[in-house]
Amino acid sequence: MQSAEPLHPEDDSSSRPAMPPPGLRTSRTSSPTSSDTHAKRRSTNHVTSSTRKRGGSSSTSKTRSISSHATTSDKTPAILQTSKSVLYGRLVFLVVLVTAAAGLGYAAYALMAAAQESQAASRFDSIAERALSVAQLVVQEKKKATDSLALMVGSANPQADAWPNVYLDGYTSIARSLGIVTEGSLSFCPIVQPGGAQQASFEAFAYDLFYNTSNYDNTTGVSAFGRGIFSFGKGPHGNATFPDGRFPSTTGWTYHRRDHKDILLPFLQSDHGAHPVLMLNVYFEHNRAAAIDNVMACSDERAQTQDYERECGSITDLMWSETKAEVDPGPAGMMMVPIYPRKDPAKLTGFIVGKQIWHDLLKHGFESDVNGLHVVLRTPTRAHTYRIQDGMAVYAGEGDLHDTSAHLFSSVGTRINPRYFSNNTVPYYMDIYATQDYMLAYQTNNPKTACIGAVLIMALTALLFLGYDYFVRREFHDKKKLLEAKRQFVRYVSHEVRTPLNTVCLGLTLLQHDFASVLGLRRGSQSSTTTTKMVGDKIDKERVEEWMQLSTQVFQNADAAVGVLSDLLNYDKIQMGTLTLELSLIPIWHSLERTVHEFKIAALEKRVHLTIDFSRLNGKDDDDVEACCSSGVPSDLGFCKVVGDNVKLTQVFRNLISNGLKFSREGGNLIVRVFEKQLPEHKRRDEIVALAKEERVTLILRGDVVIQVIDDGVGMTKEQTKTVFDDGTQFNANKFQAGGGSGLGMNISQGVVSQHDGKLSAHSGGLGMGSIFTVTLPLYETNEDEKSTHDPTDATPLKDGSGGKEEDSEFSIPKLNILVVDDAVSNRKLCIRLLQRSGHTCEGACDGKEAVEMVKKAMESGKPYDCILLDYEMPNMNGPEACEKMRKMGCSSYIAGVTGNVMSEDVDHFRNCGANCVLPKPFRLETLEEQLVEDGVTPFEQDEMVRVESGGNLVEMGDDVALSLSSLASLERNSGQPFFDV
Repeated sequence: MQSAEPLHPEDDSSSRPAMPPPGLRTSRTSSPTSSDTHAKRRSTNHVTSSTRKRGGSSSTSKTRSISSHATTSDKTPAILQTSKSVLYGRLVFLVVLVTAAAGLGYAAYALMAAAQESQAASRFDSIAERALSVAQLVVQEKKKATDSLALMVGSANPQADAWPNVYLDGYTSIARSLGIVTEGSLSFCPIVQPGGAQQASFEAFAYDLFYNTSNYDNTTGVSAFGRGIFSFGKGPHGNATFPDGRFPSTTGWTYHRRDHKDILLPFLQSDHGAHPVLMLNVYFEHNRAAAIDNVMACSDERAQTQDYERECGSITDLMWSETKAEVDPGPAGMMMVPIYPRKDPAKLTGFIVGKQIWHDLLKHGFESDVNGLHVVLRTPTRAHTYRIQDGMAVYAGEGDLHDTSAHLFSSVGTRINPRYFSNNTVPYYMDIYATQDYMLAYQTNNPKTACIGAVLIMALTALLFLGYDYFVRREFHDKKKLLEAKRQFVRYVSHEVRTPLNTVCLGLTLLQHDFASVLGLRRGSQSSTTTTKMVGDKIDKERVEEWMQLSTQVFQNADAAVGVLSDLLNYDKIQMGTLTLELSLIPIWHSLERTVHEFKIAALEKRVHLTIDFSRLNGKDDDDVEACCSSGVPSDLGFCKVVGDNVKLTQVFRNLISNGLKFSREGGNLIVRVFEKQLPEHKRRDEIVALAKEERVTLILRGDVVIQVIDDGVGMTKEQTKTVFDDGTQFNANKFQAGGGSGLGMNISQGVVSQHDGKLSAHSGGLGMGSIFTVTLPLYETNEDEKSTHDPTDATPLKDGSGGKEEDSEFSIPKLNILVVDDAVSNRKLCIRLLQRSGHTCEGACDGKEAVEMVKKAMESGKPYDCILLDYEMPNMNGPEACEKMRKMGCSSYIAGVTGNVMSEDVDHFRNCGANCVLPKPFRLETLEEQLVEDGVTPFEQDEMVRVESGGNLVEMGDDVALSLSSLASLERNSGQPFFDV
């Protein structure tokens, strides 16, 4: 009918009867006069509305025509004017872009150059800070090492009168174990009074220490003149030195200086063991002597003030050291650390002399990638310059030789030996300067690149500007397509829901007329011939059969309407990843056979030959179709099952077969072919499978079962084959079938099969060549115990809950005391009537608040409800809130939620509030009774108030009751068609 399928759903709003406001109760019966009056009013309003609509359309059409004519007359000048404005705007914009490009390029160049300089400065500061910190740390560590060694020598020889004939046993190993970062000697030098018995006694002691105690070579400490303390240079009387440049030291005189103290400071022990210059008088050279005199003066003040915590160590001025140690010769400094015997801390008895080669120190201060720096190490009187190359200090020469050709970065005046020595010691400073080589490392082409990049950016902006119109047009085009898709979706929902609902309304109207005629009431122009089929007060069988057929059609069309919404719900669940499966063991052969049988009548009506082919399971590989039933399946396959959700897989098979029928030509063939792909014996394995109700079974993975739905209909192109499983895909729907469908069926089917670890694919040889849809699912073999207790020809599966035998032979539906809670009066009354006709005792409540009160009274009276049907959305108190309150009161009745909100989060919320199960709307009595039987619900026994179910989920009860309700953990039971509340 034209009125049942409007082009736009909104255009049909005037033909819909106005619904009464919520809460307004209308009379179920009215007088004929009242009915006729209302009918006349509706007819008048309808005609008036139609007249106004037509008039409005004419007026609008006329206005549009005039507007179109006016626009056409001025079209050319307006376009030209707009084009000139756009052209001028573009020229101005391009000029602005060129100017901006020049300014931006200059700014980018300046900023990048400044950034490079800033980076170089920051890097220099970091390098200088690290180098100075390392230098100070190394000097401090070297000073600490000499202090520790001096303390050990003083502690090992605590009596001052035993000096100078003392030594530290194991001195060499002790000095080496101090772990000094830099190289350089650590020497022990006692103070000896020159000439006389003390010097002679010390020399004898020293050589005995060398040869007998330390087992040094007998040449150790021996000069050309023989044994004894020696100095380098000429003797005090101007006599020539011996061939080795040494002369015996018998006084404190030295030609390096005239103001001297009359002491000797012989080199007795070294961290290098048998050192070549053992017995050298360290006091002979003026730099060393000045540092020693500084220490001795500080020690005298220390003794006078008895300030034994005073630091008296000192360091020599810069001096050249010709060392034979592990480092090259170069500028050095000698650290002079005094030794005080432990029992006479006021007495200075000797020194620990530590040599520091400065370039060896500097190599620890710079990383290996540092180049182009000058380091000037200086004292108030002397300076030496180093060049940093690959992190190593290379000696450049004496004096301050740093690059002064340009104003570059520098770090000047940092002292590297603060607070470590006495106040009068020589201060050391380390100055660091950047050179041109250092700056070159940070001078890149980045400023030029930035300048060019800025210009390119502006050019790209111009291109984007020129392409702006194109992208805007494309955006408008996409939005138009999206709007069209939305309107197409609305058309689909309107058509697919309104069409079956139209049949429902017409069928119910026809039933209403027939019932009125049976009761003797006349509605409209009811003919008198209708009453002729009445025999007394009885209705003939023909009329009853007609009503039954009509009611069946009404139910089928209602299911079709709900099926549309179910497709949308399943599509949403698959897209969101929330589709849940109630896994069971499915006897796939019987399930396929029953599903194909459902479409036999539809195939006959379209004259399509529909067959199911199990022949390949028997080893036949020819192409001849041999229709057979599941009983012909080989015995070894009779125990094979598919693990899955029987309802959802059946939907997949129905969808594939239904599509095959839609796209098949009259007189064509549609074959459902089944065969197996076995795994080799060595690849078969046992698997533990988790089924619904927390049940686990052990199965053997046998291979795959392959189900092909083959039609010889219109076929598909290669492009269509690639997109057939995309959402919203339809191919020339109106050309091949009456209804186009939602375009979601294949997408949903593929999602369901994927969740079963299977595959769904499509193949076609081209247009007119037919199509093949292939489903591949894992096939499992049951264990030997189950084989021995079950007949493979039995249609009832082991644990699938979908078998071919009726459950009524084993279970009976209990007669229960049921409370029906629904705010819709008609829904509540109809549900109560259906339940009462099935033998149940029923009461009703209009909302959750009333239901809670009734449950409370029933519990207090000792007659609790066996089952509570609880709607979700209600005024005053909704279903989940009421359910939660009932559980907290201690109610252990079986609560079945009834809702049109079948989104997974809504169902989970209802269950979390205490519902044993959640049933979708439209409500079906058979679904409820099957659920009651499955969960084993029975009437309460007399005086039975609390029923403890099996299961692990606890619901929060009142203070006196704690119940374990297994049904809170039960999975959602699918009835075959998920329903919305329409």
